[in-house]
Amino acid sequence: MAEIEFIRPLWLLAIPLVLLVWWFFVYKNSHFSNWQNVIGKHLLPRISQQQSTKNRTNFLLPILLILTIIGLSGLSFFQQNTPIYQEQKTTLIILDASPSMNATDVVPSRLKRGIVLIKQFLKIDTGRVMLMTFAAEPYLISPPSIDDKPLLNLLQGFNTQALPRGGSRLDLAFKYAAELLSKKNTNTNILLLTDAENVSSKAFQAAKDLGQKVSIIAISQAKTIEFEYQKIRQSTSTNKRLLRLLAQSTGGLYQELNVENVDNFVRFNASNLFANKVKQENQKASVAVDSGIYFALILLPLFLLFFSRELKR
Repeated sequence: MAEIEFIRPLWLLAIPLVLLVWWFFVYKNSHFSNWQNVIGKHLLPRISQQQSTKNRTNFLLPILLILTIIGLSGLSFFQQNTPIYQEQKTTLIILDASPSMNATDVVPSRLKRGIVLIKQFLKIDTGRVMLMTFAAEPYLISPPSIDDKPLLNLLQGFNTQALPRGGSRLDLAFKYAAELLSKKNTNTNILLLTDAENVSSKAFQAAKDLGQKVSIIAISQAKTIEFEYQKIRQSTSTNKRLLRLLAQSTGGLYQELNVENVDNFVRFNASNLFANKVKQENQKASVAVDSGIYFALILLPLFLLFFSRELKR
């Protein structure tokens, strides 16, 4: 059913101005009738005919101007269903490369399983992905890109020895992520793959300062396990309770690694991370169609006709 709507209704405010100007000129020209007191009667029929033609012209111009204003106001007779698309989001994946990620309670190691998760994620994600890692210090591995091949190449052979210093400064990783996101000025999902044992108050504050949801995958199986780093045996345990609280404090998701079903696990996280985007793409909105172009096509020849007659006079 057709619905009349004005997309730019403020243009209609110009109609009273056009009528006021038209009335001024009509009023001014009406004084022409006073000449009948001083002009001979044999000349009045000729002058009256010219005045009648001029009056018709005076009526035609304001009508054309009013129709032009209506066209500029975006008169719409019908609406069209248009899909709503949300701006494509970027996913920032933060991969923990602390020495404890060498632990083998997850085969072949925690770090290698994290890389497998990233590869699985890239298979089902269609948005832009950027990757950073951290140990004692954070590092950017790959800037935002929809091309997965360079990122996959960078992950080949990646290990904890690639970083110059061992450690696990999750707070510095979040601060560095905040710097990256402020430069990109983008709406970003954050996915953290970690086995963090120490989750300090600084890390909680840094995650909060991000202003983004941080979803966390806890990559570990054993409560406490030994690992070797630089030929030194060490032990570690993942603080899953604090990691869960960290994710919840930012509104993100928390999931522990499901060794038996990696694919379903990654799909679960991806579908939830991008739930808003999918929902928006499936929605449609009724948008008024601007019919002003049709007024322009009609009025153009009328204006040409009007001005051609004026030039002949």
